[in-house]
Amino acid sequence: ALATRQTNVQIVIEEYFQAYRAALVAVIQEGIGIGELEVRDPVMLATALMASIEGSLQFAATIPGFIDLRQHGSQAAHLLIASISKT
Repeated sequence: ALATRQTNVQIVIEEYFQAYRAALVAVIQEGIGIGELEVRDPVMLATALMASIEGSLQFAATIPGFIDLRQHGSQAAHLLIASISKT
């Protein structure tokens, strides 16, 4: 919420998420390059993955007991891998 009101905070957060997404895109592209993943848009996939992770963390931080991060993370990872894996 602070980022919407303070430009300097917004810049730092945006830089963090840009680097985060770039790292995920690099991993996804590596998987595509070696033939393990079939993905049409690595940037979109990385953004969706980030949204899932960050949303889960937000739930866990603001609503105790609402989400089991370990279970959710495991299920989300299995679903993601199954949907993009060539094998």
